[in-house]
Amino acid sequence: MTALGFAQRLLAARQARQPITDSAGDGPRDAAAAYDVQWAVTQALAGQRVTHWKVGAATHDETPLASPIPPLRVLPSPARWIDGPVTALSVEAEVAFRVARDIDAAQAAGLTLAEAFDRVLVTIEVCDTRLAEGAASPLGKLADSLSNAGLVVGAAGVAPGAIDYPALTCEVWVDGAVAFSGVGSHPLRDPRLLLPWFLTHATARVPLRAGDIVTTGSWCGMLPVPTGASVVARFAGVGSAQVRFAV
Repeated sequence: MTALGFAQRLLAARQARQPITDSAGDGPRDAAAAYDVQWAVTQALAGQRVTHWKVGAATHDETPLASPIPPLRVLPSPARWIDGPVTALSVEAEVAFRVARDIDAAQAAGLTLAEAFDRVLVTIEVCDTRLAEGAASPLGKLADSLSNAGLVVGAAGVAPGAIDYPALTCEVWVDGAVAFSGVGSHPLRDPRLLLPWFLTHATARVPLRAGDIVTTGSWCGMLPVPTGASVVARFAGVGSAQVRFAV
């Protein structure tokens, strides 16, 4: 099956809120095809230029993975999340970086991080998968936008150089109780390590513009979201973001 064909299956799963149960025969065959699938899904959902992205890696030795986030799936904090899940909703507390200037593919490799990004802010990534457990191969997960359902974006935050990332404290509160508390709990300890790869990856598809935002992976793992829950993510010295989920 072509990238467009699998993208149509993912879009149908989103609309029907029924996960794909078997993708072994028609899922992407390599990472390039998986990225083509996620881009086709994003373009179908976007309706306008993509302004938000996600990037992450589990270890220093792995090639990072990324996905665009459709604009209609991005909400300012405090947010109310009204969509039900395809499988089950969870949240990740993250920090994101704001692009400081317009950047195309020719410029991406020549910029320092200080030239490329001007602010750090708190985000809550809302996660959901359109693939049933037996259909969730690594390439399938990549094609399925790395389980992204949307992004809640906090206020403007602070300058990237003002943070000691390995010592950064993250807390997540669910319905007024602490669900996670940790220090330096990002998988890479410093999420800025992802940014050079991200710049090259994203600008190979489209130019970035000043004000675009990339969120950089969970500091708390994936926390399940009870129906009707209120979630607050706080990073000491950076800021917070919050979202309430509909009953």
